[in-house]
Amino acid sequence: MPENPTNLRENIATKNTTSIDVVWDEPTNGVHQKYYIKWFKDGLSENHDTLAETSKTLSALEPGQNYNVSVYTVSNGVNSSGISKIFTTSK
Repeated sequence: MPENPTNLRENIATKNTTSIDVVWDEPTNGVHQKYYIKWFKDGLSENHDTLAETSKTLSALEPGQNYNVSVYTVSNGVNSSGISKIFTTSK
């Protein structure tokens, strides 16, 4: 199983009412090919993306809401166990 990314956080400088820029660090060891990120607001449908970068702008969000964000490394079609954090948009 691939090693997890680390240090999932938001870029406070770009935070606003309808988007959040999330960033994370590469795993300290292990080989991976890409990242899989998913995010959702309590009980609503899940959004997701696959990318090579260590950041993602989550857009079209609602003001003052909590969003559950999880990031996984992917290697040979296998996901790591992932890291998760809750982020809140500005009001």
